[in-house]
Amino acid sequence: GAPVRIVGSSAGGYLALLYALARPANVDRVVQVGSFPGLSSATPFIFRLLATPLVGRLMLGQQPEDAEANRKQVFSNLVAGASCLPVDVLEADLAATALPGAARSAHDFCRALVNPLTGVRKSLLLTDEELASLNVPVNVLVP
Repeated sequence: GAPVRIVGSSAGGYLALLYALARPANVDRVVQVGSFPGLSSATPFIFRLLATPLVGRLMLGQQPEDAEANRKQVFSNLVAGASCLPVDVLEADLAATALPGAARSAHDFCRALVNPLTGVRKSLLLTDEELASLNVPVNVLVP
């Protein structure tokens, strides 16, 4: 088929870059919205906490009461401009995090990305050489 444009946010943008590196003939353009730890060794403190065995599980097991609590308690730590997020997005996130096994899955995801002591796992970082070898246009939109 024809090459496609891929737009991804956070981990989705990172995965889009990995796909473009592996299958450049299949990709017309990549747009990454927001940053992701695989592009930078900087590790936000919240991710180090979430990756910590006991603390992370406790934090991820706490469900905010409602959409506005979710905005304040969760999204204000994860995104710039959390005050602009639509309520339906916040409610959808609450529904997803209430699913059975969601907290454990989120904790496993954080631990796969981050070592609480050393930060982003080095094996996940894309090198300058890898990024320079991309043969497709890439737009990165960060706040």
